[in-house]
Parts: sequence; structure tokens; C-alpha cells
Amino acid sequence: MSVVVRHHAPGMTADQYSAIADVTMGDIQSAHGFIAHYAFLEGDGLTVSEIWETQADHDAFFDEYIRPKLPQEIPTPAVFEVINATTGNTVGGASA
Repeated sequence: MSVVVRHHAPGMTADQYSAIADVTMGDIQSAHGFIAHYAFLEGDGLTVSEIWETQADHDAFFDEYIRPKLPQEIPTPAVFEVINATTGNTVGGASA
């Protein structure tokens, strides 16, 4: 079953996120099980919410490509099983 994985990185700035995203977006788009990625500023930092076919697919990608590039340790992500999904047009700089 698909999952939403929600990472919140307290203290992370949009510039720090962009530095990581600039070198990983190509990899994530071809990653096994990847469905969608959304990033936004929230409260004291930055939040990334992603949809993956399985949590194992997310964890494998995150541990290999993202964790080594993070400027600091981030809390354990929240994971939610998807019970329904629909999509429409892309938003705010997002690309298909």
C-alpha cells in the first residue's frame, strides 16, 4: 500500500533544501517506488512530504541519497498509509 512520508527539518532553510534538491531531483524521479514530492516552509523549518509505493522504497532512497547530504540530523518522519488519492494539474513550480 502506498505511503505518505512527512519529514520536518527544524532550522532548515529554503536555500539548504535547494542545495540538496538540485542534486537529487533526477535521482528521485527515477527511484523505484517514487510517486510524488512536495516541499514547503513550515513553522521553524522545512517540511518535505512524499508519496511512495512502500515505506521500504522511501527508506532505501532516503538512506542512500538524502541522509548523507543533510546539514543536520532530522527527526524520524511521520508515515501514513494512503487510503485514497487523486491528482490534478501541477502546482507552484512542480513538474510532472
